[in-house]
Amino acid sequence: MLQSREYAAKEIDLFQGIVKLLNEGRSIHELKVADIASAAGMGKGTAYEYFSSKEEIIREAIRYHVCMEFQAFSGFVSASDGFVSMLRKSMDYIVDMINSRFSSLLIMALSLNFSDIQRLTCEDGNLLPAIEKGIRDQMNIILETGKKEGLIGSEITAEECTLVLGGLYSGFSNEVRFILGKEAFLKEQLNCDEVPSGLRDAKDCAGQIGELEDMVVRLVLKALR
Repeated sequence: MLQSREYAAKEIDLFQGIVKLLNEGRSIHELKVADIASAAGMGKGTAYEYFSSKEEIIREAIRYHVCMEFQAFSGFVSASDGFVSMLRKSMDYIVDMINSRFSSLLIMALSLNFSDIQRLTCEDGNLLPAIEKGIRDQMNIILETGKKEGLIGSEITAEECTLVLGGLYSGFSNEVRFILGKEAFLKEQLNCDEVPSGLRDAKDCAGQIGELEDMVVRLVLKALR
C-alpha cells in the first residue's frame, strides 16, 4: 500500500501554502521560502526548522500530494458499489482534481531539475515501485468487479484493462481541461463571473462533462467485452 511519510502539521501547512500561491497565479520560480512560509501562516525561521530550501519543500510537497491523491483514489475504488460506479467516481475524481489541484501539482513537478528528481526517487527508493504496485492492485479490483458483473470479458487481462482505462481516462482528462479552460478564458476576457448566454455553449460545463462521462463508460464497456 502506498503511504505518505509522517509529516508534522507545519510541514503540511507549507505544502498547502505552495498550492495556495500557485492557485493565485504566482510563479514558482519567483517564490521564496519566506513567501511559502507566509502563505502557510508562519515565519521564515519556522519553515527553515523543517526544510533547508525551497527545492526541498517542493520535493516533499510532490511526494505528499502524490501519496494523498493515490490514497483517495484507492478509497473510493474499494468503496464503490459496482463496475460502472467505479468508472464514474474515477472520472468525477479526475474532474475535481483538474478543477482544484492538477495545475499546481504539474507546475511543481515541472519545476524539478534532474538532480531534484534523482533525489526524490533515491531518498525513497520504494516510492515509484509502490505507486506501480498500487495502480496494478486497483486495476485488478476494477477488473475483477467488472468480470463478476459480466461487463468485462473473461479473457481480458489486467494489462489490457489498464491500457484501455489509461487511454480513455487520458483522453477524458484532456477534454475536461479544454471544456473548463474555455469557460475560464471567456470569463477572464469578459471580466465576468458568468459567461453571457449568447456566448455560452448550448450545454454548460457540467452538462458537457456529463455527456463525456457517458461516452467513456460506453467505450470502456465496448472495448472490454
